[in-house]
Amino acid sequence: MLMDELAEDPVWRSIAKVCMAVALIAVLFNMTTQWELEGHFQTWSFVRKSIAKVVSSGTVWAGVAVYAGWKLSRPTVAFLGGIVASVATLFIHYVVGGVLDFVTGWVIHLDGTNDLLGNLNWFAAAALLCGPLGLVGWMAAKPGGAGAVARCVVPVGALLEPFVMGCFSTPFLGRPWAERYSDYTSGVLLVALGLMGVAWALWPRDRGHGQLRRPFST
Repeated sequence: MLMDELAEDPVWRSIAKVCMAVALIAVLFNMTTQWELEGHFQTWSFVRKSIAKVVSSGTVWAGVAVYAGWKLSRPTVAFLGGIVASVATLFIHYVVGGVLDFVTGWVIHLDGTNDLLGNLNWFAAAALLCGPLGLVGWMAAKPGGAGAVARCVVPVGALLEPFVMGCFSTPFLGRPWAERYSDYTSGVLLVALGLMGVAWALWPRDRGHGQLRRPFST
């Protein structure tokens, strides 16, 4: 009965859609064919890896928990919602990857997205970190300076991640061009998304809870 109520709740439905989208898009763009591994389709490999590195970034996955908190109206629920959304996204991601690997493993390789038990560390990280991120999302829906700062957390993460992860310091020697340039491209995309996110976060507007008002109004 509880699950039926949650399924009918538009807030939880929107959170579930985001979880599904991130999980499935990450699986899709981490799928590698045997021909790609043999050095063929390098242009597609470059495009695929560029998108995969953005969708698989810590910023995007942290954003799932922040989005859940953003949509929920009470801080305790936002805290728990951040954990539930992140764990659910991971579970969907690895289960779907495992099924696809079982069905198509002779043709398609899934770059580690097919190993649920081998990635339990990510579930532990979600349980520890994504509750506070849910609270960040809850705070981000509020007006005022604190809300503006909270809204900048994910965009600033997108700005910093390429430098922390070394996207712009990839060695050229000994690596296929698609791998090298996908690092640079994903870094540029994250920085661009971060800049747009900061601009959006600080742009004044009128909205209610779960929606923005003027960031620095009282």
